[in-house]
Amino acid sequence: MGNGNVQYFEWVEHPHARVRVEIDTVGGTPTRFVVQLERRVDGSWQQVVRFDHDSENPMGHDITEEGLHMDVYREGTKTRVKDDFPPVDLT
Repeated sequence: MGNGNVQYFEWVEHPHARVRVEIDTVGGTPTRFVVQLERRVDGSWQQVVRFDHDSENPMGHDITEEGLHMDVYREGTKTRVKDDFPPVDLT
């Protein structure tokens, strides 16, 4: 992989569920990512579970320091955070 910035964006969609994947890298190292499961409810998509990393965003998470975390949603509202995963080395 080159030393430039690379963005990857993909949806895997079924009639009632989809997975969203976004990954930004610099020099082959992930700098930001989102992996999110969503479900269709009454014609609109709602989050179910989300893993993410964005150390540059003040509202983001840095998995290299905080560890991986999982946000759990019910009816569009965050109801739980599972955050007992260890830190992750991205290099």
